[in-house]
Amino acid sequence: MTPYRTGAPLYFQAGWAGVIPLPPKKKSAPPSGYTGWNGKDPSPKMIEMWCNETTGDYQAASNIAIHMPEGVLGVDVDHYGGKTGGDTLAQLEAELGALPPTRISGARNDGVSGIYWFRVEPGLRWPTGPGKDIEFIHKGHRYAVVWPSIHPDTGDRYIWVDHSGDECPPPDEDELAWMPDEWQIRFTNGEVREEQPEYRAATEAERAQCLTEGEPCKAARNALAKYQERTTVQARHDSMIKTVMALVRLGEQGHLGVMSVLTELHKRFTGEVAPDRRDGSEQGEFQRAVNGAIAKVTATPTPEDKKGRCGEKQNINSGDRPRVDVRNAAHAADWLRAELGRGQLSGMFRRDDLLVHTPRIGEEGYLPPQDLGLIDAGPAQVRPIPTIAIKSLIETRHQCWRTTTQYATARRAPR
Repeated sequence: MTPYRTGAPLYFQAGWAGVIPLPPKKKSAPPSGYTGWNGKDPSPKMIEMWCNETTGDYQAASNIAIHMPEGVLGVDVDHYGGKTGGDTLAQLEAELGALPPTRISGARNDGVSGIYWFRVEPGLRWPTGPGKDIEFIHKGHRYAVVWPSIHPDTGDRYIWVDHSGDECPPPDEDELAWMPDEWQIRFTNGEVREEQPEYRAATEAERAQCLTEGEPCKAARNALAKYQERTTVQARHDSMIKTVMALVRLGEQGHLGVMSVLTELHKRFTGEVAPDRRDGSEQGEFQRAVNGAIAKVTATPTPEDKKGRCGEKQNINSGDRPRVDVRNAAHAADWLRAELGRGQLSGMFRRDDLLVHTPRIGEEGYLPPQDLGLIDAGPAQVRPIPTIAIKSLIETRHQCWRTTTQYATARRAPR
């Protein structure tokens, strides 16, 4: 069977520009550059090339997906295997009014699960989900696997269902129902989406500023607890994003133990979503969330008079940090050679003439093992570290002291 060759021309003729291939009988991953807010639509020539290809991940036998255009929203309801998206949908309809009948796509014939397709006001800022076991699929979040793809678990073919519940051909955009204004206002507040900047990894200095070490303080532990509370009413992606943002902000303000709590959050989040995805995409998703949060937080720093208010009276700018005397450059160099690979500088060591480190999850240079073609690889990945990054790490994790002269009186001052 050739799902992409069969379906792509029909979708393109119906006006769906973002027709992208997926590996045969899989849900992920699509070719890079065609998803997300900045994703481009494939050209007719590219679609034709994929349709005629007979080998590889992107070929005639590939599954097929649609990258949502602006003005179209999918409500993805999961109501199977312990998931209760149907109950969440019923609660929302009782509160906001029933959603009108519309086209539904999916591969589960339970009468509830599937993606409900709607037309909406273009340009609005949508969250990734309205509640437990329901996600919004839009231009900036995910894509929709559609007919005639094959479901990787059940082997069933994806289908389209019309307003009457009967199987139907792929629709064009005009055949989708309009989502009631009450629903759109409830989940967007009428806010217009801002243009999204190109993704960038956080710098070493920015990570050192925000990903604090030490025993997690009360504020950091509370932020992690809120993640579990959010997942009972929100999509897991949204819950993770909000928790990462809160933790990174706490670290930037001087709270201790953010790195440790982020590691625990990563473990929980990936453990929850990995069984559904089984493609390792959650690793990169978490890394992008951490980098994105650091970039946003460092672009809007907390005023100095608001920093250092740790929930347990701990302050990363206080005497709780180990002190190091840098008045003498030679002595400081000896100290650095002795401390490499220990304590606050663990994970850093010499290799020949280079200083290197093993980046943690979320740090610049870390790559999920799956991206490297490694299945059973451990987390250690050695990367060079520049001198300026070492300086930033030391000044963030230690109290550095030097001698200054002011009004002819020598005194010791923190750097």
